[in-house]
Amino acid sequence: MSNEVKESEYTVEDIKQAAKEGNASAQYLLSRTYLEEGEVEKSMENLSLAVKLGYPAALATSGIFLLTNQYLPYNPENAMNNLEQAALHRHDEASLIFAHLTHMGLISDPDPEKALRILIDAARRNNPHALCEIAALMQIHDVMSDEGLVMMELAARTGSSLAAYMVASHYKFSADDGSKEALDKRIQFLYMAAKMGNKIAEADFLSHDEKTIDKALENMEPASLTPPQFEWGKIFDDLKAEGKPSALEGEALGKSSLVSLYKFVLTAFELNYLRAAASSMLAFSAEGMTEEEVREKKDDMAEIEKNMPKRGVARFDFLSRDVVVQTIEAKVAAAAKFELSHSENMIVSFERPIGKVDEPSDEVKEMMDSQDKVFDDKCGLRNKKIILSMMDSYEGGEELVSLENIKHNLQAGDMMVVDLSDNLTDTQESSLKKGFKWTATFWVREKPVPPLFTD
Repeated sequence: MSNEVKESEYTVEDIKQAAKEGNASAQYLLSRTYLEEGEVEKSMENLSLAVKLGYPAALATSGIFLLTNQYLPYNPENAMNNLEQAALHRHDEASLIFAHLTHMGLISDPDPEKALRILIDAARRNNPHALCEIAALMQIHDVMSDEGLVMMELAARTGSSLAAYMVASHYKFSADDGSKEALDKRIQFLYMAAKMGNKIAEADFLSHDEKTIDKALENMEPASLTPPQFEWGKIFDDLKAEGKPSALEGEALGKSSLVSLYKFVLTAFELNYLRAAASSMLAFSAEGMTEEEVREKKDDMAEIEKNMPKRGVARFDFLSRDVVVQTIEAKVAAAAKFELSHSENMIVSFERPIGKVDEPSDEVKEMMDSQDKVFDDKCGLRNKKIILSMMDSYEGGEELVSLENIKHNLQAGDMMVVDLSDNLTDTQESSLKKGFKWTATFWVREKPVPPLFTD
């Protein structure tokens, strides 16, 4: 039996024997088998043996379990050590998670340079998600942006639905201006994202007429067998040299200084990235429809919309934040002058007109009040609310602050900061009348919010 044991090639008894003889990959496979059968203790015993032998997949798995308090007790120090060792052994998932956590110091001291090295190493192996993150950072910081687009396209072609949707968004502007080449590219990358499960991309794709779709897909270029060579050394040096984001001065809304407006906090690219990242988490689906039924309705976008969710919420918890999302969060926190460690998980919400919204049931209200009390006891009261608009092509949906009699429609990239420290300020939003509304919301607490403490 070879050192690398593959589950499909051997019986369970073969794998058990190999594990007993000290084969790390067999120990890891046996750990997975026991876990699927509900024998957690035996699973963790074999996982521990594989970790001691330095098996990358075991190191990555144990790191995640130690961070999430799942099957293994919470131990952030050991978790980060295991994830780093797995990343250094070129385990793709561990590389991404370790880079995310290290970039902003969510578990230990921040080390953006180490995070960037790990991320670029994964990108050099054509890891599609790492390629997407590096390309997005290049676009945000205006580092070789043309090369960033090439890298984003490569990420899309090698399996990142987020990258595919981002590239499609890039070509939208030229397509709207009448460029047939840009329209073909947009449809092609929407098709890629849709095939990878992005339902928002699917809806955008199906909104084009059948003839236009067929022509675009006819002209679709095959993926290159030889990936382009990038200047990784220069990319690393340029991104490493980026300075920290700075605070901004807001404009007071209303008579007091309780509500402030900040203009153009984020760029169009940052907003598009955040929307795309959130859409990949929202798991939009045409509820109750089969794939065949969706295809039958592709000439009628209104029918598709009727079967898509009316609203959705994505929470970027500490594992789901990528380096780009963390960079955007840091920019918002610096602009609005709050400590990111005091913020609950960023919430990105999507909404379209739905008419009257039903009040939550008493049971739901009681559950929400109970969750709020747990947060209040652990992290202090909410003292600030930050609302960031990610789109401006909608009507209605204004932000309302009753105490100040404020009714304001935020434009894309604008940010409203509401001081809640007096416990009197109340914020709501009016009914959305037309279009789609995307917002990102941060709730800031009096005390730090631990990374694993979510609602």
